Amino acid sequence: MMAKGGKIQDNNRDLLIEPDPENSEMSYALQLVSSTQSCVFLTGKAGTGKSTLLKYIASTTKKKHISLAPTGLAALNINGQTIHSFFKLPLEPLLPDDIDQIKSITGKLTGNQKKIISSLDLIIIDEVSMLRADIIDAIDNILRRVCRRKSMPFGGIQMLFVGDLYQLEPVTLAEERSILDRYYNSMFFFDARVFKYTDIVRIELNKVYRQAEPHFISMLDRIRIGMPTDMDITELNKRVNQNYEPKDEDFVITICNTRRRVNEINENRLKKVDNELYTFEGCINGVFPDSSLPTDKLLRLKVGAQIIFVQNDPNKQWVNGTVGVIKAINPDKSTIEILKEDGERVIVEQKNWENVKYEFDEKKKKIISEVIGSYTQYPIKLAWAITIHKSQGLSFDKVIVDLTGGSFAAGQTYVALSRCRSFEGMILRVKFNPFGVIVRNEVREFYKGANNIGEINLALTQANAEKDFVQGARLLNAGKYNEAITLFCKGLKRGNIFEDELSNRLLSNKLQKINTLNKHNQELKKRLKDYEALHKEFADEFIEMGRMCLEMQEYEAAERNFKKALRLHPTNRRVKHYLADALKKMKK
Repeated sequence: MMAKGGKIQDNNRDLLIEPDPENSEMSYALQLVSSTQSCVFLTGKAGTGKSTLLKYIASTTKKKHISLAPTGLAALNINGQTIHSFFKLPLEPLLPDDIDQIKSITGKLTGNQKKIISSLDLIIIDEVSMLRADIIDAIDNILRRVCRRKSMPFGGIQMLFVGDLYQLEPVTLAEERSILDRYYNSMFFFDARVFKYTDIVRIELNKVYRQAEPHFISMLDRIRIGMPTDMDITELNKRVNQNYEPKDEDFVITICNTRRRVNEINENRLKKVDNELYTFEGCINGVFPDSSLPTDKLLRLKVGAQIIFVQNDPNKQWVNGTVGVIKAINPDKSTIEILKEDGERVIVEQKNWENVKYEFDEKKKKIISEVIGSYTQYPIKLAWAITIHKSQGLSFDKVIVDLTGGSFAAGQTYVALSRCRSFEGMILRVKFNPFGVIVRNEVREFYKGANNIGEINLALTQANAEKDFVQGARLLNAGKYNEAITLFCKGLKRGNIFEDELSNRLLSNKLQKINTLNKHNQELKKRLKDYEALHKEFADEFIEMGRMCLEMQEYEAAERNFKKALRLHPTNRRVKHYLADALKKMKK
């Protein structure tokens, strides 16, 4: 059933199939991407539709673009490629001053990859919160070199960064941090050096589509920024139940902070199911890294096992994150019957995932996605428990939050708590510890500039001014000076882009061309005067020869000489007089 604002209500998950027309932040983001060249950071709390908006932009934009992500799974979710594989980045720290390192990386790019990069208008990067600042600078340096626009941030390509810095942070090893701390104030992407030369317009989505309880939404907001109240702590701790054992039919999922704990819960629950064990081996064709597999290569299942879907169904019978229980396994027909949480039974067959890389089509001059590998397996995995990291972007009706041992990374507590659609649907295994809510001060400061109307309007105004200047430059090149000046004046009324160093150089270049043309014009005028003097000299010689012919009564020869003199000096009255005299003698 379609709801207001393009929202589909699903028992397993709330989906926005298109941007909400009543959501002003979504509108701003769409305008900035479509109408400007500004770098945009699209962020928002859990359940505000970041992923939906990203996919909408990618599928509707007229700009030549690619979608990238830090991890294989994240890239798989947006039908894109990993950042490291696309740019050929090594895993070690990338020093911003190491030109040789950047030259080496750029040298590994194929001619096809360079053509792709040179043709791009837009690069979309999802889960940017996971990227270190040095990776952003490396991308900037590579794009400048390949696009041959070394003075322009990101080589003149627009960047759309998507993610929530309050949820996930860059994973940095101690030895990496000891090196990079010499160059960066923090590891977060926004501290990259490139942003000293270009601004990021920050758009934060605020309307929550996952939860509907205002009180719960407000509580999550405060936990997200690390400022839970005493009342929040008291209420959360009322949800603590260390001995709670969910029933098989309850469709409860446990969210844990470690993979070890998840595996332990899933294995123990699977052993308790007194049914035959089936093992299904996934099939990899071509290139498909194990780290990018959406579900287990060896999938161990039983009738009665709780599972989660890891792929959206084209027929919309389930979505990524739908929880269910296996009711029948039919190896002969290669099908599994699953009872979903909403009571609907579905028949599931093996599905296919594709690993893509971008290629440049020489004939069509377009960027295309080339499938370099595929993975075939049932689109499910055991899910009595999942990690906080794997729960990213998912929604559940009933959740057990198991933070035994505490949080060890920023945003973990918030992500775990915000997976549940309602406060009553959540159980805590241990007491909520406010000191376990880790929020970086630099993130708080960065977010203060979000949704700045002045900044947004300035970007939109500057974009219109830039269009006037570009068109004016084209008219100038075509020699249409009056029209060019009119457009330049119109652009200046919108916004003075010539405060920018690059624009100043563009204007200087155009004015220098005009100066060169003026000098050339002066030289031509001088040469023309010289030619005129020379022509007069030659004309006088022909006149003298014509007069001699008149005296010798050779009238036809006189006519020829006078006509030659007239061609060289058309305004000479003396020539016309002598020519008339010669013609009269010949009775012409």
